[in-house]
Amino acid sequence: MPRVTRRVSASLRAVNKRSDTCMVFVLNKHKEPLMPCSEKRARKLLENKKAVIHKYTPFTIRLKNEVEDCKVEPLQIKIDPGSKETGIAVIQEKEDKLLLRYAGIVKHKITVADNLKHRSQMRRGRRNRNTRYRPARWANRKNSTKKGRFAPSMLSRVYSTLNLVRKMKSLAPIQIVSVEHVKFDMQKLANPEVSGVEYQHGKLFGYEVKEYLLEKYGRKCAYCGAEKVPLEIEHMIPKSKGGTDRIDNLAIACVKCNQEKSNMMPKEYIEYLSKQKGDKAKTMIANFEKAIKDAKQTLKDAASVNTTRWVLCNKLKEEFGDVELASGGRTKFNRHNQGLPKEHYFDAACVGLCDKHIDVKTQYATINKIMGRGNRQTIIPDKHGFARGHRSRNKTKEGFMTGDFVKVKGITGRAIAVKSAGTVHIRDKNGKEISCSTKKALMLQHGDGWQRSILKINFNRKSEKIQTEEKQI
Repeated sequence: MPRVTRRVSASLRAVNKRSDTCMVFVLNKHKEPLMPCSEKRARKLLENKKAVIHKYTPFTIRLKNEVEDCKVEPLQIKIDPGSKETGIAVIQEKEDKLLLRYAGIVKHKITVADNLKHRSQMRRGRRNRNTRYRPARWANRKNSTKKGRFAPSMLSRVYSTLNLVRKMKSLAPIQIVSVEHVKFDMQKLANPEVSGVEYQHGKLFGYEVKEYLLEKYGRKCAYCGAEKVPLEIEHMIPKSKGGTDRIDNLAIACVKCNQEKSNMMPKEYIEYLSKQKGDKAKTMIANFEKAIKDAKQTLKDAASVNTTRWVLCNKLKEEFGDVELASGGRTKFNRHNQGLPKEHYFDAACVGLCDKHIDVKTQYATINKIMGRGNRQTIIPDKHGFARGHRSRNKTKEGFMTGDFVKVKGITGRAIAVKSAGTVHIRDKNGKEISCSTKKALMLQHGDGWQRSILKINFNRKSEKIQTEEKQI
């Protein structure tokens, strides 16, 4: 627990500047959650020395004395899962209305797959340099072939949501968990007009992939129009840059065009062709633009939600018992009836049973971005894969480490670097970097692997329009 400053004025400034919502979390003497209070009440408790600061982000106070006959009402947390972002809402039920006390967004770490690929390439290069005599081995990874394996990139989305729910449950008396259990229709997303037998069979019914593409493009190169030459399957959006193996992202191209395009994105390839002279280049640009127009939007986000929905629900049931499951259609219906704009946290507030008017009691939405606590890699490689430096195994320097909430020269901020020479560098909410000796710095809160910022919410129910302004905390 961070050490609390002795001055009351410092505590008051912390409440005024660091409270990320209109709601302040409250813990009793034994660190058990009580009903959240307003900023005004928290300020009075700190001023009268009846409470101390327990956490700065999210702002939490802890009472110093025992409280008798304290009424604790059960709160409900609602979750709107997404591929890149997940909406979180804490609801308090009253007799005639529902109070939205907390609105938040979980920003998932979407670089997990790229990081694993980078690690794999580093290790492969090291093996090739050190054991060239050994032939390559295939299918010898037990973790990748075992039954019921779940991809780490998908599992990261599940655990980031689960981790935040755990944090909220430790700070507030949450007893009910509701989650949107949605399944996207991939065929309808790709082609909204599909129906009947076509819906059942799909595009590749009775075809091999290459044969379908050959017939689709008239056995010609989709780019230059060459005939009677060897043709290859080509990804219009390269797989190395997020492209998929969906049939709409595939084209048939000759060897020359396929090698010429390489891993260029569509815009890069069009710019490359536009620099060339002649009618052939113009024809290739027209053919490529037509092929891109026919390709539909990627469905990676919908596929990730479909993949993780049951895993997330089962994990929540294991940890919190009964979980209310609701459909996406019901969420949309509730949001439309409430007159709320389309945002992740408002979608979360409308998940499940929502038969009363939702009164938005918070002026801010908290953005929780998962950053992690660093990696175990000690060698820092350059762009070619060769070592350019080494990291120390000990991440802590003089009790400080990157990500800690630190007070330096009267200014609070996140530690962005801790040097072995005994200096700590922080970045305040305005983006200004300040450095100071670790002996003169004050530790406020150890980093928990999350980076938080706030969105000020200004919206109109009638027009369903919203204006937001993001600030760092």
